[in-house]
Amino acid sequence: MVITDKDRRIIRNWRASDIIAPVGESTFQSSRDGAILVMCGDCDRSGHMIDTIQDFQPRLHLKAYNGGPLRLNPKVPIPDNLRCEKQLLQGLVGSQRLKNLSGIILLSHWPCGMAGAINYDVRQTLWNTLETADLLCQQLSLGQSLISTLFHVDDNSEMSLFEIKRVTQEEVFNSWR
Repeated sequence: MVITDKDRRIIRNWRASDIIAPVGESTFQSSRDGAILVMCGDCDRSGHMIDTIQDFQPRLHLKAYNGGPLRLNPKVPIPDNLRCEKQLLQGLVGSQRLKNLSGIILLSHWPCGMAGAINYDVRQTLWNTLETADLLCQQLSLGQSLISTLFHVDDNSEMSLFEIKRVTQEEVFNSWR
């Protein structure tokens, strides 16, 4: 998949509306002891994602699966043969206990092959990251401050990593107008 002009417009509008902002020191304040990073294992982008995060959070426990946070949300229309949200959730709980980690980082990216395979666009992909964070808060009895939500953009080899702010679904979906 490649990024489209429409995707670029949406992402520019998200930045202008403060829906996403470049990651910085404050992005990872709640996970100073380390964090579990749930991300897509995309070999063309994962190096940049991990390197950028490790500038601020050097202790990462990786959970890399095609689709990343898309795979944790039972509402996402992933084919049955690729479903594994229960196993991933059990793995998160086990990793938190084993490594004594309080933080979870949910990192989605665009363009994303898994999102494209299920006909998700850039807005649905970003919104899923926030929705999945809410689901994890409920399922793991965590406060929202312990889950960081990130969005990586690969615009023809110019890569950027953003923090997704806590916004409404309407803000995410209406920002392209």
